[in-house]
Amino acid sequence: MFIDITGRRYGRLTVLNRVENTKRGQAVWLCRCDCGNISRVTTSCLNSGNSKSCGCYMVERAVETNTTHNLSTTPLYRVWASIKKRCYNPNESNYARYGGRGIEVCPEWRNDFKAFYDWAMANGYRDDLSIDRIDVNGNYEPDNCRWATVKEQANNRRNSRLITYNGVTHTMTEWGDLVGIKASVIWKRLQRGWSVEATLTTPLKR
Repeated sequence: MFIDITGRRYGRLTVLNRVENTKRGQAVWLCRCDCGNISRVTTSCLNSGNSKSCGCYMVERAVETNTTHNLSTTPLYRVWASIKKRCYNPNESNYARYGGRGIEVCPEWRNDFKAFYDWAMANGYRDDLSIDRIDVNGNYEPDNCRWATVKEQANNRRNSRLITYNGVTHTMTEWGDLVGIKASVIWKRLQRGWSVEATLTTPLKR
């Protein structure tokens, strides 16, 4: 049944009148956007919410996103984009080592570059350092990341970060699983000068 939607508002669009249908028979309406532009929109796009403006809204959002932090051309922005690619883009050359193993970027960083930027600035970021996961089997998240030199990263490979306690040697990640303390916590304790015994036996504060 035909429903006349002349005069109705859909987002920024006000329906003026009906015009010729599409080749597939879809109803098309002439609409005026709040910005003054006139556009043709199908009924389905109006009802679904896919069309809320003449396109000006998307342009404004893009400009707003870029000017909010104005950092999209910085090396740190490229770092952020790179870790997302290796975790979520199967076509990325390093995907198998990251996303392919289940490594993810925490929601706080994945959806907000400014949050990643603020963490980086507060945690020793420099252009000559690279982001490094303390637990190489863990995700990209504040408690599991640091800024490291190439040498430090090499020492943090899955098979080389070894800790010996009571004559038993395991990787930091393996010790974490054995004693129930995250590898990132073990690393931070050792960095603060804790002994291996205290690091591995001191319970976490609740």
